[in-house]
Amino acid sequence: MKALLFEQFFMLLAICILISAIVFRYASRKAFFATLAISVLLLAINHFVITDKEAIIANTKQLIQAAKKEDKDKIAKLIANNFNANGITKSQLLELADEAFSHLKLDDIRVWGIETYPPKVRFITLAHIIGKTGQDYGSIRSDWELTFEKQNGHWLLINARPLSINLKPIKGLRDIFSAARTVW
Repeated sequence: MKALLFEQFFMLLAICILISAIVFRYASRKAFFATLAISVLLLAINHFVITDKEAIIANTKQLIQAAKKEDKDKIAKLIANNFNANGITKSQLLELADEAFSHLKLDDIRVWGIETYPPKVRFITLAHIIGKTGQDYGSIRSDWELTFEKQNGHWLLINARPLSINLKPIKGLRDIFSAARTVW
């Protein structure tokens, strides 16, 4: 029920319209206006409530945009201090990202197939990568699983696990950065 009320706006809208139409046809005007008022209230509440699922998706998109913009400060704010991805800590990840940003630019990142099962999110990216010297490395597809944890009311990244690069299985973040180093 929570998913219907807060995560599926158009489904809720359709149900409200259907119920209002039925009440309009078969009940009194008072009942119709009461149904209409309840529908508007539900839709307003739906608009202002941000569920855990929506917050995790929003943070995932913010992380991706921060990486595209090479905004290390924004990335740091979205990562928990207890981040650990197979031994890579938050500070190590930020150092690796800084090193990658000094050599490569994420020219375009497209994201699709987002599936969220709080606290995890899975998605696919297609990133067009250009070297800082101007060399075009083309587009690279990657599949990811991120894990978030709610800390002080905010969902922060505690683990990042790449699942594959160009549909080839990969073990972890170290493999991505090692492969990137061979290019620069």
